[in-house]
Amino acid sequence: MSDTQVTGNCWVGLGKEDAVRFQNFVCWDPEWVERVMNTEALQPPVPVFLAVHHPVKMFRTTYASLYQGRVEDALTPYTERKLLEELFRPKDFAFIPVLGNAGTGKSHLVRWLSLNIPRAENRHVLLIPKIDTNLWDVLYRILHVPGVKDNPEFEDYRATLRKTERELQSEEHAREKLLYSLAIACGKNGPHKMQGLTQYQLDLVEHLPDLLTDPHFKEHWLHIDGVFARLVRHVVRKNQEVERLEEKRGFHVGDLPLRTSDVGRASKKVQKFFGRLIGIPQVQTEAVEWLNRHLSTAITELLEISGEALLRLVLDVRASLAREGLEPLLCTTLS
Repeated sequence: MSDTQVTGNCWVGLGKEDAVRFQNFVCWDPEWVERVMNTEALQPPVPVFLAVHHPVKMFRTTYASLYQGRVEDALTPYTERKLLEELFRPKDFAFIPVLGNAGTGKSHLVRWLSLNIPRAENRHVLLIPKIDTNLWDVLYRILHVPGVKDNPEFEDYRATLRKTERELQSEEHAREKLLYSLAIACGKNGPHKMQGLTQYQLDLVEHLPDLLTDPHFKEHWLHIDGVFARLVRHVVRKNQEVERLEEKRGFHVGDLPLRTSDVGRASKKVQKFFGRLIGIPQVQTEAVEWLNRHLSTAITELLEISGEALLRLVLDVRASLAREGLEPLLCTTLS
């Protein structure tokens, strides 16, 4: 921190002579803010949260303006109270995405809603925090909502989660399983079905699976601090830290193996493609995009629950609770 950024509050509680000694002294480092203050809205106790609550400044827009890229033309000043009122107007259901950069108050708004939704015997509010929660845990919480947890209709889903939990007790095993699932998804038998591919993508389909599974590069991919370790922790491990994410989790160019010294160590099957990868930035960009495009498929394979099954689960839960006169309300924020 430079001298021009030093706060002038260092003299508080000190004598005048002591205050002089503290001139140009760093007494608050911005990097320590999140270590000292709990900035994650879903974590503080309810009394603390309510005591420090301040209405979030926000605007409402429409799906049409989002899709057409005209968000600024359709912004309407909005309030949390108005959102709470309109949440219960639809007769069937309401799906409300809350958009904004990291740190703008999305989690704060979601928690405020969860605390202010009128309670009723037939209404269950499920608040899912970002910390100490992962994708597996989200599914577990949904399957243990009152009215669902004892319903035999969902036993197959619960059995799948139990099986996944047993198999993925080893993080090393989970990383390797995700690696091979992604290799399959990126290859010739992936969900793209070899339709409408560019020349770059055809090259990636042919060679990227081999790069992922090459014996020499597996150590890079599966490193404890590597990209697959980060992804596995998000999917099946508890996360005790707040992550301020401005974009979806996935691969970046920096996650690729790009050392020229590895060319001679790679298998002959991979060497030519690896040479193009480290020498052509466009190939690196296309490879990252292709990996991220198929990451969701690989993650659902890791959990052994497909995307279609996830959608069916949510719909079946709603239908089951509706038959019992129960109303589920899921409150969560993803970033």
